[in-house]
Amino acid sequence: MARKLVVKRLRASDLSFFQPYLLRHPQAKQKSFNLDRAVIEDKFFPSLGEIAEAKPRNQVPVQLTFFGPGGAAAQVLMRKILKQEKNWRLNGEVVHDPDGESGRYDLLAPEDLALMEFTGSGEPEAVNVVLLSATHPADAALHSAITAKFSGSMWVPSADELEQFVDIANPADSHPVRDWLDDALIEDVGLGGGQSARRLAKRRAGRGMSIADLRSAKAAAEVTGRRGEELLNHHLTNSPWPDVASHRWVANENAVAPFDFELRMRSGSRRLVDAKSTSSNFDNPLHMSYGEIDEAVNGGIPYDIARLYEVRVGWAKYRIARDIGAKLRQVLHALSHFPDGVSLDSLSFDPDYFTFDEQEFVVEITDDST
Repeated sequence: MARKLVVKRLRASDLSFFQPYLLRHPQAKQKSFNLDRAVIEDKFFPSLGEIAEAKPRNQVPVQLTFFGPGGAAAQVLMRKILKQEKNWRLNGEVVHDPDGESGRYDLLAPEDLALMEFTGSGEPEAVNVVLLSATHPADAALHSAITAKFSGSMWVPSADELEQFVDIANPADSHPVRDWLDDALIEDVGLGGGQSARRLAKRRAGRGMSIADLRSAKAAAEVTGRRGEELLNHHLTNSPWPDVASHRWVANENAVAPFDFELRMRSGSRRLVDAKSTSSNFDNPLHMSYGEIDEAVNGGIPYDIARLYEVRVGWAKYRIARDIGAKLRQVLHALSHFPDGVSLDSLSFDPDYFTFDEQEFVVEITDDST
């Protein structure tokens, strides 16, 4: 499940979303970003039309965060996405300069760029935007690198393509586009992802991570893991899966257990479930210890993975990969052929290595469900 990334070329009609431009062009009628239907609906949110029709005034509320131009820090707003006739728009109150940042949006001009990420599954929940000004020294090289590749009004790049542009332009270490692309990598580094550590070091041109940042990443990954287990335990307690008679949160009693939950089925059989949690998207790598792999292959009890993603306080999505032992048998066999004195403690997996159910569930802890 790839990140929903878009490069948008800003036109005059888009720039009237910003109050400084609107003051200079009072004749402008539109106060929104135009969104290409072929992207927002056809590629990202196929059911968005039906969802919007069921909302008050056909509006889907979103958290909108602007970074930049010129590397300016985050400005967080609440706006909405709505359909007007056949067109989708990111709409709402015009965007003013933040307090203490007078003139922030003055430089924006037609042909500037907005790097946009939409988050959410069936409907957009948040939109993160990095604004790039062709004339601002902090943005110019990145704007030029992207413009050399992109000529339309909206383009859907891969995360790897955006990384390549950052490598070419080499913006300042403090430029928000770096952290914007680094979030998922940083979490995986905190979980011990070696490949992610190498990618992060390359992207940051040798700057890497400070000791404090690495500790913070590890602590944040641990919090996310614990939060995912709590959410799944809540879900199993309040909305048991079909055929599950009871469950036990084993990892809450034994932190080194090679699984997180034991399920007792109505048939009398047992299943084991391991929760793999990320605050990022579904496709961020997941990690399994040697003990977990061995348990899944040789434990004699069906072993499932619950992949929790976009985890935050009281909320997450999840999908299930069932009975993964057979899939891991070849992996365990390979691990048994290291030379004497060499062992491997854990492995990183692309979630696509496993066969996850297509059905996506949402688990939420609300005030009246605790």
